[in-house]
Amino acid sequence: MNKHDDTKNKQNLVDAFLSGILVALQSIALCDRAEVATEIVAGIGDDINRLVEIAKNEGGVDAETINWLVSNEIIDRRHLTKMTQQHSM
Repeated sequence: MNKHDDTKNKQNLVDAFLSGILVALQSIALCDRAEVATEIVAGIGDDINRLVEIAKNEGGVDAETINWLVSNEIIDRRHLTKMTQQHSM
């Protein structure tokens, strides 16, 4: 396996992990448990940008979850603005 393949495999693992976190956040949003979501998002750290990107690419309930996180001030609107700018390029 070359370095490019190894990097791609690592990114795929991160994306799969974040997709799982997104599913958990969907359930948390349905129960309106902002305090739990806050702790999870804090643990994600800089990967929150990738989580938002994954959600925007999926749309539907994933995008609604991100909107819920923003409306509860768990993530900053700048994450949405940044993603919108990247998609419009």
